[in-house]
Amino acid sequence: MRLASWALASLLFAITGASFYPFARFWKNEFWGLPPAHSITAEQLRGFGKVYAVFGIAFIVAFVGVLIGLLPKLIYVGDSPVQAVFLGADLVLLAVAVILAVRGWKLFQATRRADVEPLTSRG
Repeated sequence: MRLASWALASLLFAITGASFYPFARFWKNEFWGLPPAHSITAEQLRGFGKVYAVFGIAFIVAFVGVLIGLLPKLIYVGDSPVQAVFLGADLVLLAVAVILAVRGWKLFQATRRADVEPLTSRG
């Protein structure tokens, strides 16, 4: 039952994330404060590549952490001390992923053009 509830929660998070796709506003450079495509410099491209790499590594670390956390639920791994080790490893990897994601976001903010403000809601 617990595994089914976690699967349902994951599905709800996926549906929530997918709700961003229909809005073309999120796919515009102006929304994110990026320069037009023709004016992006080589230095900015390297910076965006670093941002992409940091976020990619953060998602991989989070994925591995979630898999380690699911392992005791999917197979028998022993008594509670072993399960606690898996839970501890899961939490550590998720914390590392959050730290990497925050670092990636700060790197993104430093890379984009300073004179372009992101669009804000007018409501």
